[in-house]
Amino acid sequence: MSTFSSGFGRFVPAAGPDPLYGLLADRAESEAARRRRNPPLPPGPTAPVLVLGAGRMGTWVSNILAPMGVSLVVLDRDVVEPHNLEAGSAPFGLADVGLPKALAVANNLKQFAPRAHVQAYQGDIVLMPEPELLALSQGVGVVLGLVDAGEALLRINEVFYRHLPIVYAAGHHGARTGDILISRPGGACFRCLLGIDTADSVQTLNGEITHGIDILKLSEYCARVTLALLRDQRLGQIGEVLDEGVNFIFLRNRVSPGNLGNFAPQFLRIDRRCNCPVCGAR
Repeated sequence: MSTFSSGFGRFVPAAGPDPLYGLLADRAESEAARRRRNPPLPPGPTAPVLVLGAGRMGTWVSNILAPMGVSLVVLDRDVVEPHNLEAGSAPFGLADVGLPKALAVANNLKQFAPRAHVQAYQGDIVLMPEPELLALSQGVGVVLGLVDAGEALLRINEVFYRHLPIVYAAGHHGARTGDILISRPGGACFRCLLGIDTADSVQTLNGEITHGIDILKLSEYCARVTLALLRDQRLGQIGEVLDEGVNFIFLRNRVSPGNLGNFAPQFLRIDRRCNCPVCGAR
C-alpha cells in the first residue's frame, strides 16, 4: 500500500495499491515532461471516462459504458442510503446500503460484467484540491459531470474546462425532458451554456420521484454522446456531436401538452459570454 493519504478523497477498492499516489507524483513534474511521457491518445474507445457523480444518471451511464469495455473512474462523496433504492432511483440493492456509492457501482458492474475496469473513488468534488481532481483525469478522454449540486457543477467547470471535453446531463421535472450539455476547451463553458453565474441558479430534481425508464432514456443518450466524443459508433453515430459548434441537446421523453409526438433531439449552439470568468474572451 502506498503511504499517500488525502483528507479529501480516497480510492475504495477492497485492497491493493492506491493509484492516486503515482498520479499525483506525475502531476508534480513539469508540463513538458508530462507531454513527452503521455502523447495524445488516438481517437477511439480506449480512452477512459471520468464519471463525476454516482447518483441516478451516473450509475445508469456507467452501467452502459463499462460493459462495452470503456474504462471508468467513478467519483462520488456519498454512501448508499435506503431512499436510493426507491423506484426511479439508481440501480442499487439492499446489500449496497452503507457502501460508498462509487464502490457500489464498481461492485455491481463486476457482477454482470466481470471484465469491466472500474475504479471507485470517494471524495467531495467541492473540497478536493484541484491537483487531486486533475490527477484523476490523467489519460481520460471525456469527463461526465453527473452531479446535481450547483456548487459541484461549477467546480467541475472551473477545474476541467481548459483540459477536457465535459458532458453534463440532467433531467427536468419528472425527467420527462432533459438536456445534455457539451463543454469543449475553447467553447462555451457550463456557465455560458445555462446562462448562469451562481450555484443557486442551477435547478435540480432534488430527489424528485421519476420514472426509471425516463432516467434510463436520458442516460442512454448521454452514453451515446460520450461514445461519439470518443469516436466510437457502437451505439450509433450522432454526427451533430462531432460538430464542435453543437453544445446543447434538448431531449423529450413523453407526450405532454406542448409535445404531442416530436421526440427528435434538438441540437443547439450556445456562444461564450465575453464576460464569463471561465471561458470568456480575454
